[in-house]
Amino acid sequence: ADGTIYGTHEQVPFARPGEVWEIGPTGQLRVVIVGEPGFPMSLHPFAIDASGAVYSTSVYAGVSGPLRIMRRAPDGNFSALAGDARGMRDGMGTEAQFEGVDGIALAPDGTLIVSDGAAIRRVALDGSVVTIAGSLTESVWGEDLMGVTLHGDAIYVADYSSSRILRVREQHSADTVLAT
Repeated sequence: ADGTIYGTHEQVPFARPGEVWEIGPTGQLRVVIVGEPGFPMSLHPFAIDASGAVYSTSVYAGVSGPLRIMRRAPDGNFSALAGDARGMRDGMGTEAQFEGVDGIALAPDGTLIVSDGAAIRRVALDGSVVTIAGSLTESVWGEDLMGVTLHGDAIYVADYSSSRILRVREQHSADTVLAT
């Protein structure tokens, strides 16, 4: 809310893998998480909560292998919240499956909202995963919903395949708010 922008190694040539940097309201650039060998998170996408915990995936959406939602605590310890094998299944912990996560946002209640393939899903900090809205787009690339943000009672997500912005409400309804 103060205008701070966060980024990762993908966006700037000076950062190392595993680094997260911020640009504060005054324009000051600083590294807030220092990259280290064996960093187990992709940081694409990622979110940071008020305590400084970082949430991301274990691998990039287009990379094969187990796909987990990970948490890096402020003390530097890592834990897997949910996921393992690829797929699309709600459940608890490793029972849950993700197809291709390309967006993570923090909800006011502390849960994570993720764009996963053609679906929007809620990941609670206890590891439970529930699909809020599925089949929102024709899946062309496998990771068609890119990015996710919250405003009021709505979730906004970019539909890459259909060149539009969708608004999803908790009642599972979705409508197009911008199309090109």
